[in-house]
Amino acid sequence: MSEAFLPGFGPRLKAGREEKKLALAEVAAKLKLTSRQVEALEEEDLSHLPSEVFVRGFVRNYARLVDVDVDSLI
Repeated sequence: MSEAFLPGFGPRLKAGREEKKLALAEVAAKLKLTSRQVEALEEEDLSHLPSEVFVRGFVRNYARLVDVDVDSLI
């Protein structure tokens, strides 16, 4: 995992999504990502995602969508 992300960022995003009662596909559509990319974020599997600069943006947007503090993830 990259040093840019704090350990546990994926499960925190997933918990935020579940708390908002959003399906994986709904989050993907709102963020203009594929469901597989959202799943990779939640699993902290960065190997299935583009470069880190894009992933930081994905994480920021996802965190804002589900009301998770961005600074606690990156």
